Order: sequence, then C-alpha cells, then structure tokens
Amino acid sequence: MVGRKSLKTKTRTTKPRAVRVHGIDDARVACEVARATSAALVLWSPPYGAAQMGPLWFQQMVSLIEEEFPDLSVEAVLDCGDAPGHALAALRQGVALIALTARPAIRGKIEAIARIGGARMVRRPAHIFDLDAADADAEALRSWLVDRTR
Repeated sequence: MVGRKSLKTKTRTTKPRAVRVHGIDDARVACEVARATSAALVLWSPPYGAAQMGPLWFQQMVSLIEEEFPDLSVEAVLDCGDAPGHALAALRQGVALIALTARPAIRGKIEAIARIGGARMVRRPAHIFDLDAADADAEALRSWLVDRTR
C-alpha cells in the first residue's frame, strides 16, 4: 500500500508536520525541504481530495514521490471530506491513510473496514502548511518544518 511507511531519516525524533500538497510539484518541494532539514512530514491531499482528484491520482503521486525520494518513506493522507463513499473507494484503491469527517457511527464502520485491509483513518491536524497559500514557498515551508513552536 502506498503512503504507509515512516520517514527513514536517521534524525527523526519529532512528530511529523502536515503539509498540504495540490499535485506532484508541491509534493516534490515538500520532500526536498524535508530531506534538506531532516524534518519529518506527512503529505496531505487538499480537503475533499478524494472527490477532486480521486484515489488513483493520489496513489500515483505518492508512488512517484517514493521513487524519486528513495531515502524518504512518505506518509500521505487522502482527505475524503465527509463522504464515506469516497473513503471506501480510497480503501479499495489501496490508499493506506485516509481522513474522514463523517458522523461518528459512520466513521467507526469505515475505520473498522480500513483496519481489516491494513489501512488507517486519521484526523486532520489542527495546523497544516498549505503549499497553495499565497505566502507559501520553500523557505516558509523550511521554517514550518523546523520551528516546533507553531
């Protein structure tokens, strides 16, 4: 399954920081900065990324990143919004980490299905660095990844 491993960098001692990527170019920038700073990161799709781009797009993007950055094991989360159908499609596609904001009863059922298949459901973190933001660039990302006070 794509997106399941942890960062292999030897200096990883901190919790990974979340970085929202909107395509392969963003993912490459995030991985280059993570490599340069030895920072741990988790790539996040845009909100409702499962509906916008689909699980196959996301899985292929993560596969490319894993090929291009063999020294990093990339964790990547596909945001399924509040749509359990998109979450199920992502699980069928083999996406290992999904986020779903559906009602608790539905979340529980999808989470059980995910566990059976070896996948995990995670919650959106309070803070995600969005590479699509107006002030986002590699230097701002570098600061975000290494400054643990934010």
